[in-house]
Amino acid sequence: MPTKSGFGINSQTKPITTPGGQISPRQMRMKELTGNLLNCLSNDDAVAELLQSNEDFLLEQLNDVDVVLEPGSVYTPNMSREERFRVYERVMG
Repeated sequence: MPTKSGFGINSQTKPITTPGGQISPRQMRMKELTGNLLNCLSNDDAVAELLQSNEDFLLEQLNDVDVVLEPGSVYTPNMSREERFRVYERVMG
């Protein structure tokens, strides 16, 4: 069964084709979120509020082992939640 992102977009929706290639709804939301974070970088409270209000979306790929993964993801569908956190720590560390 398809899951819904916090954006209310079906995560199995086909990616949008742009002149630079395809972009998924998740990639679009991440780009918007990154821009918003950059815009409020000098305000710790605004950054914290933005991250907290998007917590479920940001942790979705780690916490939901049934979520549809993006192409090129460092996670594989057969990984457990714990395995995904180990990979995240290795990649981000």
